Amino acid sequence: MTQESIQAELTLVWEEFKGRFKNKHLNDVLERKFAFSIPEQSEILITGINPSYQLHDDRLLRYKYSDIKHRYFTILRKIIPTAINGASIKASYLDLFYYRNTEQAVLNDFNKEQQLGVEFLSKQLNVTQKIIEWIAPQVILVMNKGSWKFWGKEPKHTWMGYEVRVINDSLEFGELYEIVGLQNNVDRVTPELTQTSLIGTRVYFSKYLKRVSNANLELIKAEIHSAISEIKFL
Repeated sequence: MTQESIQAELTLVWEEFKGRFKNKHLNDVLERKFAFSIPEQSEILITGINPSYQLHDDRLLRYKYSDIKHRYFTILRKIIPTAINGASIKASYLDLFYYRNTEQAVLNDFNKEQQLGVEFLSKQLNVTQKIIEWIAPQVILVMNKGSWKFWGKEPKHTWMGYEVRVINDSLEFGELYEIVGLQNNVDRVTPELTQTSLIGTRVYFSKYLKRVSNANLELIKAEIHSAISEIKFL
């Protein structure tokens, strides 16, 4: 997936939904344009929900995880390992959605727009899932509980529709799963995807880090290291 192809696909999505929502704030959000991290193939993929937004601050329009200077990413770099068992590993970052808004509660506003809002989210996730498959990480860190449902982890929500099996759901902070395939559901956001490159990929589902204490950050760091320490990175 190239920066140009992502730009082209998201431009089509924004053109399709621009000005169509009943909620004026949502139309204003689309007027801010979209933002995304430039995809990088990596062993570890960190995912969030959507880019934040500050007026006159375009640092996050296009960026790489390794280069961006922002408090949130500084925290991530403190807890994500760069080497396991002597092997160097690379991490990259991807948001599930591309609209720019700091308060993540706006996701509920899109859902309240019923079919139109669901379609807007689904078409973004279609792009996201193709990027994830291209990255083909061995470990995915889902760093926000509000985004757990989009992976197919919760039975009543399909979205990307990964079939996952639990490895450890009794950790102190997160939960550890493994991808075993794709759900056989017609409402997956990427029905053209019949196979996944992520079989065997471990997924650590974490809570949001924004207000996490230093003690819990150390706990998360330890859980992540433990979750992936037995993996033989290529």
